[in-house]
Amino acid sequence: MAMDERKTVIVHFQLVRNPRVAGKGWVYDLDADQFLRALNPTFSLGAMVKGDFELEEGKRYLVCACESSHKHSRYSYSLVKVENGEVVTLAEWEKRDRNYSIPEKLKELWLEYRRLQRRGEQVGEGNIGFAKFLLRKLEPEEPTTVEPEAEAEEQPATPQQAQIAQLVEQALKPTELEIELEEQPAVQAAPPAPTAAGLVRLYLLSMRLPSKYLMQSVEHEATEGGLREVRKWEGEKRQLASRLETIRWTAYNSMSRVFAYVEDFGVWIAVTDEAKDEAEKVSKFVKEELVKLGLPQYAERYVVRAVPVYLEPEEAERVLSAAIEHLSADVEELREKIEKAKREENKRALARLERDVRYKEALLQAFKNYLSSVVKR
Repeated sequence: MAMDERKTVIVHFQLVRNPRVAGKGWVYDLDADQFLRALNPTFSLGAMVKGDFELEEGKRYLVCACESSHKHSRYSYSLVKVENGEVVTLAEWEKRDRNYSIPEKLKELWLEYRRLQRRGEQVGEGNIGFAKFLLRKLEPEEPTTVEPEAEAEEQPATPQQAQIAQLVEQALKPTELEIELEEQPAVQAAPPAPTAAGLVRLYLLSMRLPSKYLMQSVEHEATEGGLREVRKWEGEKRQLASRLETIRWTAYNSMSRVFAYVEDFGVWIAVTDEAKDEAEKVSKFVKEELVKLGLPQYAERYVVRAVPVYLEPEEAERVLSAAIEHLSADVEELREKIEKAKREENKRALARLERDVRYKEALLQAFKNYLSSVVKR
């Protein structure tokens, strides 16, 4: 029997600074395309905060450490390689909240990576995709699957952003929710981008939904400093408030199938005609549920609409790219949760997360296809 002559080193990584924050750290084998298991992990409050990992000579790894606080999200990423028994750091960068902090020496490569993503090139997703892209660039002996573009500067914001600002006013700004989705993704590959007089069509989500505050009773109590406002839900109103929150959650659930939130512009957008049909169904659902609850007087107040808007191609590309970045981050986060569910053998959570990631991946691909058709025009 042949001896296993692999050379390995044991490396200790601190992965989570504050286990009270819902963050996770991990080590990813970029050559084997899989997450590594710690040899002797230390857990706190359900999160693996540190552990020893066995790394192989010549292999490349991406190490993610969560340094988040209760106020801000912060992750550091280290691209490392084992050479002659030592761990060598090839590159490092950070993500603070939803903004990336890229070192000056990596900025040109980061901009090239983002340009290729916007064009729909298959260069990977999220931080793992960026790490693989860096390896192809930093280690020239590796075969390169992406042709570099001519050098170009990232386009700064232009006065045309005012056009987006006006459109944003038409849409509400709902918060993001963790949702349960049906078994099969509803979003298919997007068709070529429709245009009107050279403009690119998108759908904005205008959504006004009932909430528990519709059932609140407001009282004012005297204090030493003046009056204090007190909000209460009592008796039947408490039950109605709970039902209203369920209606709200269900509406977000449905719209998340075809719309993506663009944090940079504060809007939800869609790229398929399916968005209009889905909005009409959800709007009808909300009205019918309010009538069932004995609240028909509110039925016409709450409306969900997909509003078609037409943008200059450059602005459409900017908005779509921001949406793709957000969706990519969502997909990466779901994949991390899936790995955690596998480690913990949580079958129920795993089934739900796998459904969620299929939905997000389908929506992400639809947006990429749409962006590709815009760029090629």
